[in-house]
Amino acid sequence: ANLRLLPDELQNKSGDNYILAVAYAYKDKNPVILSNDNNLQVKAQMLEIPVMNLVAYRESIKQIIKK
Repeated sequence: ANLRLLPDELQNKSGDNYILAVAYAYKDKNPVILSNDNNLQVKAQMLEIPVMNLVAYRESIKQIIKK
């Protein structure tokens, strides 16, 4: 993961920031971060990376299965 892709305030070495850097590198591929971590969700939203929590993910899977 290239932390230099992120804004300066997110370039410190943390697990969240490594995840964000990878998602940001593939932003043109429409990544979605699946996490219940509120801090990670807020950071991802700042970078305009879609996030989904586990409850929302389960509901979306249920909707797909019903079709």
